Amino acid sequence: MGGLHGFYYEDLVERPGVTLPRVFEAVGEVYDPSLLRSIRRPSITTQTGSGVLSGGRRPRAWESELTVGEVADVREIVRAFGLDGLYRDSGEPSGLLF
Repeated sequence: MGGLHGFYYEDLVERPGVTLPRVFEAVGEVYDPSLLRSIRRPSITTQTGSGVLSGGRRPRAWESELTVGEVADVREIVRAFGLDGLYRDSGEPSGLLF
């Protein structure tokens, strides 16, 4: 263990079978594949219309709820913190964590 490990939320949501084993390895725990069944079940706090229920683009659903200007503001804040290299202009992870 040790060092810094980074994971994209999008990868955890869209590719949990690939990403979760890496997370468990990073924290020195044994991964149990049966966890995938439980994380695919919506929680009791899941709201009607959520991408979790519809199968929509869950990690980026927020973009459809904001105006174009608000999305631009979010991206400017991300840029101000020097994190703009983590995502492409399309909003997809760049793969460059640290």
